[in-house]
Amino acid sequence: MSSVAVLGALSFFPAIVFFRRDMARKEGVTLPPLSDALVERCTTIINAEISGLIFIPLFASLMARGVFYVNDFPWAIGVALYA
Repeated sequence: MSSVAVLGALSFFPAIVFFRRDMARKEGVTLPPLSDALVERCTTIINAEISGLIFIPLFASLMARGVFYVNDFPWAIGVALYA
C-alpha cells in the first residue's frame, strides 16, 4: 500500500505543472517553452513512477507468498497504526 502512496505523491508535481499550463493556455495566455531544468525534473519523476509501477506487482506477489511475514508481530501495534 505504501508503494501506491509513493506513486501518488510522485505524480503530484508533474500533474500540477501540466494543469497550470493547460489552464493558462485555455485562457489564451501565450506560454514560453518549459525550461530545461523543469523538463529534466518532470522526466526524472515520471521515469521513477514508471519504475515504481514495476514494483507493485512484485510486492503483491511477495505478500501473497508470505515473504518477510513476521508471525511474532504484536497485533496491538498493528492496530495502533490505523487508530
